[in-house]
Amino acid sequence: MTIYDEVSGHYKTKLHPLMKILIVLEGTAIFVIAVSGIVIYRLDWALFGLPIGSWILSLGDLVAPAFNMSSLQFYRALHLVMTYFFVFELVVHVGILEFNPHVWKYHKSIFWSGKEDLSDSRYAEILKPKPKHLPDSELWHDSSDTPSEIIKD
Repeated sequence: MTIYDEVSGHYKTKLHPLMKILIVLEGTAIFVIAVSGIVIYRLDWALFGLPIGSWILSLGDLVAPAFNMSSLQFYRALHLVMTYFFVFELVVHVGILEFNPHVWKYHKSIFWSGKEDLSDSRYAEILKPKPKHLPDSELWHDSSDTPSEIIKD
């Protein structure tokens, strides 16, 4: 849903609560893929002399015996499962977006016109500025006067 604040002139993002959880799961999957990918790439990988690959393998030695695997086997299986999960979640996410005709207007605004259509109240909300409360004496003015000259009782 698009929320546009006319006072600040900026958009505010509003995500579905389930999307917030999925974004955390996506980030976790990417992190696990990256960490497990380090030891798959090179067992003795080091950064600035720190044996990062050995540390990761040592952490795997704590969990892998529970699955009757070696640390490297555990990381390969974990890497594969997380990659499949990420690809599946990405396909579902993109599929939901692409097959919904109501979001095609966003593609039009991104690639064609550069402007978003805010007329559909199901997908857009415009926050109007709140009117300032004025005393009744300041609301009436003589039409012959300029707007800056307000007649007071």
